Amino acid sequence: MGDARAGGGALRAMGRPKRERPKSGCQPTSEPNPKFEMKGGTGTVSAGFMRDSGALWRDRRDDQALRDRLAEDGYVMLRGALDPSAVRDAAATALASLRRSRPEAFASADDAAIDGDVLVAGAQNLGLLSMPEVAELPEVRHVLEHDSLFALADALLHRDPDDLDDGAITAKYKWLRAVAGGEFTGVHVDRVFLGGGGHDRLVTLWIPLSAVRRECGPIMVAAGSHRSNAFAKLRQSYGRSSVGKDGTVSGWITDDASHLPGMLRDMNDDGGDMDADVDADVDWRTADFEPGDVVALSADVVHMSASNESGSIGNGKGARVRLSCDTRWQPRSERTDPRIRVWRRRLGGDVVDEVREPSGR
Repeated sequence: MGDARAGGGALRAMGRPKRERPKSGCQPTSEPNPKFEMKGGTGTVSAGFMRDSGALWRDRRDDQALRDRLAEDGYVMLRGALDPSAVRDAAATALASLRRSRPEAFASADDAAIDGDVLVAGAQNLGLLSMPEVAELPEVRHVLEHDSLFALADALLHRDPDDLDDGAITAKYKWLRAVAGGEFTGVHVDRVFLGGGGHDRLVTLWIPLSAVRRECGPIMVAAGSHRSNAFAKLRQSYGRSSVGKDGTVSGWITDDASHLPGMLRDMNDDGGDMDADVDADVDWRTADFEPGDVVALSADVVHMSASNESGSIGNGKGARVRLSCDTRWQPRSERTDPRIRVWRRRLGGDVVDEVREPSGR
C-alpha cells in the first residue's frame, strides 16, 4: 500500500483459538457476491466482499492451497490469523505515541477515553508513516515480526524447507499508518516500490491494527488484476517502473478508482477496436476488518485504500483514526530492491538486522 493522502501479539503460533465474529464485519456470503458502494479515493466504485482463506492457514496440511488462492485472486484474506489482544496492545501503543506527537489533532485529551481515537474535525496528515521508531516499540514489533508471521510469509513464498538461506526476510521499515478523515491511498501496485530485485517472490502483509469498517477506509483489491488480460499493458508499463521509495502519491495510477475501467479501455484500444476478450470491468473486493485479520497481496495486484469516511462530520467531531501497517516480505536468497537496504531475518530465537548492499546482495 502507498502513503495515505487527503484528496490526492502476535500470530497464533500454536492451536489458534477461536475468535468472535465481527459484530458489523464481513460475514460469509453466498454467490453472487452482494455489491455495495465504496469511496475509492475521490470517486465512488462498486465493490464486493473478499473471500476468507483463514481456514487454509489454520489447516496447514497443504500450503499449496494457500499459494493457489494467492495466485488466483492476487490476495489472501485471513480472518483470525493473529492474536487480537496482542494486536490491540500494539494499536494502543502506536496511538499513544501519535497522541503525544499530535495532541491538537484529537478530540479528547484523555488517553483512556472510549473515543480516544476520534480526531477533531479537519485533522489531517498525522505523520505516523514518518515515525519509524513507533514500529520499533516492543508491543508493536512483537506483532509485526513474530515468528508465526515469518511462517506465513514462508508458506506464501514457497520456501524450500531444505534451504536454510531461503527463509523469509522482512523490510525493517514498516509502513505504519494513521489515516485521518478524507484520506486514502490511491490505486497502485506494490512492485513499483519494492520490485527492484528483479524477481516475483514478493508479498505484502497488510495488518489492520484497529477495527477497520468499510466507512473507515479499508484496503480494496482489484481481484485477479495481477493476471487478467485487461491489466496486461498496465503491468508491462507502469508495473515495471520504479516510481518512488516510500509509496507516496507519486506512485499512484490514479486517485479516483472510478477512472480505472476507462483508463484500461483506452490502454487496450488499438485502432478503435478493443479486443473482445478484454473485460475492463474491475472486481473490487474489500471487507470490514477486526484486529487479528491479515490480507496478503501479490506484488502485481492492483489495490488501494478507500477514503476514511468515518465520524460524524458536521456534529463537531472528526473521523476515527484508521490504524494499519504494511509489512514487506521476500526470500533471503533473492536480491532485494536497492531502495530498501535494511531487512530483518530470523537467527536462532531472535530477529536481527541484515544490511544489503546497493546491489541488493
